[in-house]
Amino acid sequence: MGTPLDHTVADALQPWRAAEREAVRSTARREAASEAYEAAGLAAEAARATSAAAAAAVSAADQASRAASATAAAAEKVLRATRLETDARRVIEEQALAAEDQARTAHQDAVDAAASEETAR
Repeated sequence: MGTPLDHTVADALQPWRAAEREAVRSTARREAASEAYEAAGLAAEAARATSAAAAAAVSAADQASRAASATAAAAEKVLRATRLETDARRVIEEQALAAEDQARTAHQDAVDAAASEETAR
């Protein structure tokens, strides 16, 4: 077996090794806490960036909605103007057809009158 001195050295070595293991565990915990802190900081930055992107998307959607509304209003004006133009062209066409009918009737009346005169002679 060993001498009493060996036993004393072994007894003294145990607390030192226990303290060394605890120091290693403590270092690992501190490093893990530091990594967790960094990860939390990155997560916070990502959340802020996501929030900013969402706000920009909401703003863009609002602008797109206003642009779509303005486009719809402009399209309504074009429809109204086109409808008015179509109605005006229809009236002009009807007037032209009526004038053509009157001219045809006048021509036919003139032809009939000329034929009557010819017959009367």
